Parts: sequence; structure tokens; C-alpha cells
Amino acid sequence: MRVPTWRFPGGSKVERALRRRRTQLDRRERWLTRLPSTTRTRAQLAELGTKKSDLETLENFSELYRAYVQTEIIFDDANARALHAALPAKARRDRGFDVTEIDWEHYLQEVHFPAITTLTRAFSRRPEASSTEGRPVKQLPERTDVVAVFDLEGTVVDTNLVEQYLWVRSAGFGWAAWPASVASILTKLPAYLRAERRDRGEFIRTFLRRYAGMPAAHLENIVGGGYADRVLGHTATAALERAAAHRAAGHRTVLVTGSIGTLTAPVASAFDEVIASEMHVKDGQLTGYLARPPIVDEARANWLRQYAERGGYDLSASYGYGDSHADLVWLELVGHPHAVNPDSRLAREAGRRRWRIDTWKSGSRAANRALMAGDPADAIPEEGAGGS
Repeated sequence: MRVPTWRFPGGSKVERALRRRRTQLDRRERWLTRLPSTTRTRAQLAELGTKKSDLETLENFSELYRAYVQTEIIFDDANARALHAALPAKARRDRGFDVTEIDWEHYLQEVHFPAITTLTRAFSRRPEASSTEGRPVKQLPERTDVVAVFDLEGTVVDTNLVEQYLWVRSAGFGWAAWPASVASILTKLPAYLRAERRDRGEFIRTFLRRYAGMPAAHLENIVGGGYADRVLGHTATAALERAAAHRAAGHRTVLVTGSIGTLTAPVASAFDEVIASEMHVKDGQLTGYLARPPIVDEARANWLRQYAERGGYDLSASYGYGDSHADLVWLELVGHPHAVNPDSRLAREAGRRRWRIDTWKSGSRAANRALMAGDPADAIPEEGAGGS
């Protein structure tokens, strides 16, 4: 079987090919991150992460071996021969280094080079990295020094601050208030978006001022009524099940949100503790101003470090559940980070870091109420309502 003579294409050509491939992968990554985050796009991002990792390895090999393949070297073995000759005759056989006795063609072609290519073949045979989405959840270890932190909006409940406000308005002020509230929000939407791009904490503080003038007692009544039903219908059954599993394993479960604590009441009992913002109240009415900055982004990471230190929790063994790229700074502090229904940017990072990705879907109000009441037998999810 005649084979062609292999000719090395040259370092510059290899480098151009690597740069071209890097550009292609970066362009595809930018395109995927602009698409809505779905199971399919997250799987594609995970596959893309594997390809970028492989390319980086190839680039490292190219950098490492460039000098060997582009340089012609002749070795002078005079000193090695002189050292061998200087040894006593009895010591030469077991301690000497007679370069003339080595079959260099055999050594290079059948020992040295095969050792290098074996590494390359092993690398090429390694299993392809894929998305962790949908894989079975490992059993939780029983420990009392572990904390499980759950983000609220987008993770436990598939809602955001805007929807929460509209639910409050519709539940407490009738459907007639809904169109006016929507129109008001749309008018200020550009300002809200600019604030969120600059600083999510600023967006939260700005948006929550819409509650100014609302009686605090009236808000509590709204949350305990129709608002609670709406929230439970948008709560992920898998989130409640996961919180219950953490509790059963002796873990401390904490629900964290940048919104005001009153709005967490429908699901608060599923967790050991709720960390939320608090709004000033004057003459029985909400002022629209928070008592302290919202715990989001880096502020949440700082809070988690202090919380773990005060409570004696081992963050390397702890768990975190978040949905947004803004959650990255605190998720990377825990040993078991979970990206739940992640946006494209978090999905990309989770795939690159081999974090677990979960898809949690809203369950029925009846199932979620049963879970929170500690009666899982009655928690029969509706069609397609489960989670992974």
C-alpha cells in the first residue's frame, strides 16, 4: 500500500488554520448566546464549549512543539562519550551511557514517538463532553454544615419583578388596573433597561418605587389571597422537591431574592430562611425606598461568604441554584452549583465549567400546596410539569 510522503505545511499555515477555526467558533458562540435559552441551545453551547476546549489544547500543543518542527538541530555527543570513558571499566556496563550502543532509529521511531502519539490518540478517544441537562440527580449526603441557596425569580418561580407587580395590581385593585399599569411600565421601560444594564441593584431599587403609597397591610392581604394562587401556579414543583430533599438531608435551605420579603410569603414555608429586601414604611404606607441595598450580584456573593462564616457552613460542600448570568459570582463559591433554566450567558459558563444544568417547570397549585404542606402523596404534577 503506497502512502504519500507527509510534508509539514509550515507553522504559519497551521497558525492561520487555528485562528480561522477560533474565529468560526467565537462567531457561532455569539450567535447562540443571542438566541433564547432553550434545552437545544444549551446543548449546542455545551458542544461548542467542548470544541473550544479541544482547539485550545491543539493551540497549546502547536505552541509547545513549534520549536521542534521548525528547527534543524545537530547534537554534539563528545561530552557524553568522554564522561562514559572516564568511568571505571567495571561501572560502565550498569552505570555508563554509551551512546553508540543505542539503536537510535529504533528508539525514536518505536519508543519515543509512539509514546507521544499514544497521548494524542487517548485525547481523541476521550468521550465528548455534553450537556449535564437531564442527568439523574445524585443523592444528597446527610450533613448539618451544608447550606443550599435558592434564587427566587426565574429559578423557584418563573416570574420577574415586573410580573410580580402586575399580579399585585390585578389581584388587589381589579383587572381594570392592569392596562394602566402595563402602559405605565412600557413608558418607563427604556429607563428600566438602562438601569439593569448598568447595575441590577439599581434596576431593582428603581422599579420597586412603584410600590410607593401602597398600604403595607393591603399588600399583605393581596399576597395572602389571589397573588399567592398566581405564584403557586408559577412555582417549579422540582424546586420544592429539591428544597425538601435538602431539608431531609439536614441542610440549611435559604431562599434569596432582591425583591421585598412580603412577596415571598406564598413559598417561604418551603425554606428554612428567606433573605429579601425590606421597604421603609411610613404612616402605614410603603415609601418605595429599600432599607438596605438589594442582595444581588456581588452583594449576594459577599453575603454568602459572611453567612457561611457565621453559621459554620462548608461552602465547598454546599449547593446553589440560580438562573441568570448575574448569579455567576455567587454560584462559583459553592461546590455544587446548579444552573436552573439558565439564560444563554449562564448556560455557556455552566457548560464550560461542567456545572449541572436543570430544567424546572411550573407545577399545579394543588401539587405545590401539597408539597409545602408535607404531603407528597397528593403532589401529582400535571402533564409535563415535572423537572430534571
